Amino acid sequence: MRFVGRFDLSEPEHPRFAWSASAIQTRFTGKALHVHLRGTGYDELQVVVDGAPSGVIAMNPSKEDYEVVSGLGDGPHELVLSKRTEPRVGEVQFLGFEPGAALAPPVRAPGRRIELIGDSITAGYGAEGVGPKCTGSAFALENEFLSYGALAARSFGAEHVTVAWSGRTT
Repeated sequence: MRFVGRFDLSEPEHPRFAWSASAIQTRFTGKALHVHLRGTGYDELQVVVDGAPSGVIAMNPSKEDYEVVSGLGDGPHELVLSKRTEPRVGEVQFLGFEPGAALAPPVRAPGRRIELIGDSITAGYGAEGVGPKCTGSAFALENEFLSYGALAARSFGAEHVTVAWSGRTT
């Protein structure tokens, strides 16, 4: 596995992450995969399989086992789990993939890397809203995966790291 972004590695076997766009990358062989995560809030993780968005993990603080993907064809697959929500929504601890999962080393990091520092627009707040006057909770409106920084990074084939917090200007 490869961790992209800001991770607390004080417990190397179970790293924690809170910043938007923090990502876990790996490759695996199989038709399905489960992940074990512990969260403090209702975070959302974007699931990307073989380069295409394929779902969202909607976390619940009382749950630790999540189906990442199922129904895939035989063969190797690339997986990215990327945090869509801000640190104020919660912190996530990666506990591992299901025992027995056929994991392989992730692909090499791209040659380009972008770090974005900002506020709500950088964090993707409102990206899931229906219009300029939409209201709702952060995890219902927010999606860093659709933010300008994430879109720009993907268009340039670059890895990106986001450090952003809505409403924080100083």
